[in-house]
Amino acid sequence: MTITITVRKTGSLFITADDAPNVRLIDHEGNEIPKPPEGKPLSLCRCGASSRKPFCDGTHSKIGFLAGEFAQEIAAQVVPSAAVDVAAPVTEIKT
Repeated sequence: MTITITVRKTGSLFITADDAPNVRLIDHEGNEIPKPPEGKPLSLCRCGASSRKPFCDGTHSKIGFLAGEFAQEIAAQVVPSAAVDVAAPVTEIKT
């Protein structure tokens, strides 16, 4: 069964309530992380600032989190010389 994880532009990794029962979350020690009640979607933190990790608590909107690609677009609009090719190897990035 395919599980869809939606990467929100400036927020969490989202898994629908239909897919959530098929997801198993494991911590770094191999312990299973309990999920919210069945019938609820999963929203996983991507900004690193959630007080409910690995789940999103909405902190990304309070701290101004921007995903790498989106942050880069904004930076290029504000400071055109800040634009870099995110696909380029690190040795080729020009600032």
